[in-house]
Amino acid sequence: MQAEPGSEGQREGRKMPEKLTSPDLIEAHTEFSDWFTDQYMPAFISAVGGATDPAFISGYWGSPLWVGNDLGPITLAETDEDVVRAFTAMTARLHAAGYADSVVLDRRTVVFNRDGAAIDSLWSRRRGDGSEIERVAVHFVVARRADGIRVVTFETHATDAETLDAVWPVIKG
Repeated sequence: MQAEPGSEGQREGRKMPEKLTSPDLIEAHTEFSDWFTDQYMPAFISAVGGATDPAFISGYWGSPLWVGNDLGPITLAETDEDVVRAFTAMTARLHAAGYADSVVLDRRTVVFNRDGAAIDSLWSRRRGDGSEIERVAVHFVVARRADGIRVVTFETHATDAETLDAVWPVIKG
């Protein structure tokens, strides 16, 4: 049965599936979201705060790793050593500013398949007194690999926005 034009079942003459999410994708969404919240975030905050050897990042950021930001063209960290260097450079900058914590103000996860997703998050990186060092929107592409879930690409954008929709609105069509 074809839906009427303009309804949820049809967009611009294309028939859209009635069921948009499979149980496998729901399970993958939960797994990627839990990995980000329960594993990656606490490990990242601890390491940036200086409590962990920077080499830990190889357990979360995979090599090769594409890194993009507002400072110039995207770069490629080809080896685990390059990945640690990229993390250390960011850590040094945040340490110099008095980093103590990060708070995720907004987050969304889009699962592409059982083994890949994008996680967008709006981070407030803060000093010990709670004042904000910076606010960045970060787009992570994560993949399930033989060695576990790893970030394979991330892009950051400095912002003062309160929500991801204010930074990166989802525009369909």
